[in-house]
Parts: sequence; structure tokens; C-alpha cells
Amino acid sequence: MKRKLLRIIHQTGPGIIAFAIFGFVLFILAVWWLVAFHPELSLKDWPWTFLSALAAAPSLILTWFWRTSHKERDLENDAQRLQNEAQRIEKEEQRLQNESQRLDNENQRIQNEEARLLTDRFNKAVELLGNENLQIRLGGIYALERIAQDSERDHWAVMETLSAFVREKTREPKLKPVAAPEAGDASTGGEEKEPPPEERFEPPDTDVQAALTVLGRRREDRRKWEKKEGKRLDLRGAHLARADLQSAHLAGAYLSRAHLEGAFLEKAHLEGADLSDAHLAGADLSDAHLAGAYLSRAHLEGAFLEKAHLEGAYLGGAHLEGADLSDAHLAGAYLWGAHLEGAILGEIHLEGAHLWGAHLERAELSGAHLERADLREAHLESADLRYAHLKGAILLLAHLEGADLREAHLERADLRGAHLESADLRYAHLKGAYLEGADLSDAHLEGADLRGDHLEGADLRSAQGLTQEAQGLTQAQIDSAILDDETILPKGLARPVREG
Repeated sequence: MKRKLLRIIHQTGPGIIAFAIFGFVLFILAVWWLVAFHPELSLKDWPWTFLSALAAAPSLILTWFWRTSHKERDLENDAQRLQNEAQRIEKEEQRLQNESQRLDNENQRIQNEEARLLTDRFNKAVELLGNENLQIRLGGIYALERIAQDSERDHWAVMETLSAFVREKTREPKLKPVAAPEAGDASTGGEEKEPPPEERFEPPDTDVQAALTVLGRRREDRRKWEKKEGKRLDLRGAHLARADLQSAHLAGAYLSRAHLEGAFLEKAHLEGADLSDAHLAGADLSDAHLAGAYLSRAHLEGAFLEKAHLEGAYLGGAHLEGADLSDAHLAGAYLWGAHLEGAILGEIHLEGAHLWGAHLERAELSGAHLERADLREAHLESADLRYAHLKGAILLLAHLEGADLREAHLERADLRGAHLESADLRYAHLKGAYLEGADLSDAHLEGADLRGDHLEGADLRSAQGLTQEAQGLTQAQIDSAILDDETILPKGLARPVREG
């Protein structure tokens, strides 16, 4: 019996059984309420009331059951809908993931294809460089430039290729013979012997010049990448005489032993470039940027370096004979043993420059800025140093024989042991200068300011202007100088008497 009842409950459903029990309880409560609170009802009304309550109870129960079951179905439907939506979203995510993978694969395919095409373009452009036809070679050069612009990956390979092309094409100098005058010509004085023909440098071939132009106009972002990666153009030993490299960007380039005679390098960027042993005679480097460049033993004879920036450059042993360095900036530059004989150095900036043993014979340094410059043992014979600024400069044992130092500023300069024989120091500013052991014989010192000068052991024999009658120079000024027993004074001037 118990099992049968459980089977009925299971088949009927616990929800329906609960609703039936609830309906029965509700019916009993309704009858109790009528009896307890409505005693006025007559006995004849009870059957109808009972039947009405009995008829209404199932309706109420069914209504309540229907609403409850409807809500459950709604909840089940919502749950199913959410489950379906979750499945749909999952499928959509999978689809998007597959699409993303497909796009990645497509992008990779495109990149591989682009790389293949660039490689093909590069190989074909390189092949064009070896063609005998000039126009085809030019096409190859400009094709390589376009590849370098389009592909950061291939940029440096292009630069190396063009650099190698230039080096290979310029192994030998390009010279053109200049016809000599015929024998017996008036210009030869009627001599019958024919002089050998002269030779002069010719500009680079058109394709070489085109390659140089491409190398010199690299994009700024590419140049920054090169600097970051330590990449430097290599043009060592190339013969590039009379090449046009105006405003070219060659910072840090290897140009040692390169031949750039007569080259046009105005406003070129050569910061940090290696130009050691390079040949730049007669080159135009005006306004060029050479800060920190290596120019040791470089040949710059007769070069034009007006307003050039050579701050901190290394010019040890460089040949600058006859070069024009007017208004150039060489502050802190190293010029040990450099040859500047006959160079034009007017208004040049050499503050703190290192010129130990430099050759500046007959150099034009009027108005030059040489404050704190190191000119020890430098050769400045017959140099023009009028109005030059040499405050605090080191001129120890320097050779200034016959130099023109009129109105030069030599305050606190170190001229110990300097050779100033026959030097012109008229109206020079020598206040506080150190002249111990200096040779001033036959020097012109009219109007020179020697107050507080150290003249111990100085040779002033035959010095002109050191008399009591000299303009602007009195015995009192001599008295203000510091002398010792070894100081040799000219006739007419008395050694100052020191008390004690």
C-alpha cells in the first residue's frame, strides 16, 4: 500500500499533491469562517454556501496552480534562452577567433609576398648597377633609393651596396691632362724643351655622383636608426675629388684616406666622421659641421673653412697651410703639431684649443679668439695677431719671432721662455702676464701695459719703447713689473729698488 501511494505521488507530481492539500485546507478555513462570522445564515442556505465554496475552491486552486506553473515555464524558457544565447556567443567568439587567425595568416602571407617582391626588386636593382648603359645604372641607383625608403629592413643593405658601388668605381683618381704650351711659345720664353703635361682632377662620373647624392640625402628617421645601431657609411680610400656633397649627411662616416680634393662640402654634416689622412686640399667646407670629427694628418691645404664648426675636432698633425679658417669655430679642438702656415684665421674661435707645437708661421690671426688656448712651443713666427684675444693662453716656449701682436690681449698669458725677438707688442695688453725667461730683444713695446708682469730673467736688451720717454710707458710702470737679478734691461731704464 505504501509503495502504491508513493508511485501515485511520483506519477501525479509533488506539486499537484501540495496544491490539493492546500485547496482542502483552504476549503475548511472558508467553512469555519462562514460559521464563525456569519451566524445569520439559515440552515437552508448552508447547502448552497457549501456547494458554492466547494465549487470555488478548485477554481482558486487551479488558478493559483496555473499561475505558478506559468512562472516556472517562463523561468525555464528564460534559462533555455540564456543558454542558447551563451551558445550563440560562444560560436560567434569561435568564428571571430577563426577570422582573426585567418587575417593573421593573410597578413603574414602578404608580408612574405612583400618581402619576396622587395628582394626581387633589390636583386634586379643591383643587377642594373653593373650594366654598361649609364641610364640603366642610374635607374638601378634610384630604384635602390626607393627600396630604402619603402623598407626599413632593407635600408642598410641599400646603403652598403651603394657605398661599395662608389668605392669600386673610384679606386683610381680621375685625372684629365692639361695641354702644355707648344715648344717655342712666348709663355715658355722660347725654350725648345716641351714641359710635361699637367693633370687636374675631374668630377666623379655621373653614376658615382648620383650614388653619393642618394647616400647624402637619407631620411632623418633612417639616420637616427643608423646612429642608434652604430651603422656608419664606409667610403674609405674613395677618389671623390670635386664631388658635390653640399649639405650631405655623412655624420660618422668612414672617410679615412679618401680623396676629396676640391670637393664641394658647404654645410655638409660630418660630425664625428673619420677623415684621418684624408685629402681635402682646396675643398670648400664653409659652414660645414665637423664637430668631433677626426682629421688627424688630414690634408686641408688651401681649403675653405669659413664659419666651419670644428668644436672638439681632432686635427693633430693636420695640414692647413694657406687654409681659410676665418670665423671658424674650433673651441676645444685638438691641433697638436698641426700645420697652419699662412692660414687665414681672422676672427677664428679657438678658445681652449690645443695647439701644442702647431705650425702657424705667417698665419693671419687678427682678432682671433684664443682665450685659454694651449700654444706651448707653437710656431707663430711672423704671424699676424693684431687685436687677438689671448687672455690666459699658454704660450710657454712659443716661437713668436717677428709676430705682430699690436693691441693684442695677453692678460695673464703664460709667455715664459717665449721667443719674442723683434715681435711688435705696441699697445699690447700684457697686464699680469708671465714673461720669465722670455726673449724680448729688439721687440717693440711702445705703449705696452706691463703692470704686474713677471719679467724674472727676461731679456729686454735693445727692446724698443722701454725708455722713460716712451709713449704710455714710464719708469713707474717698469717699477710695477716683477724683475729679478737676471732680468736684462735696456739702456735708459733703471732696475726698480725693492725695500728690504
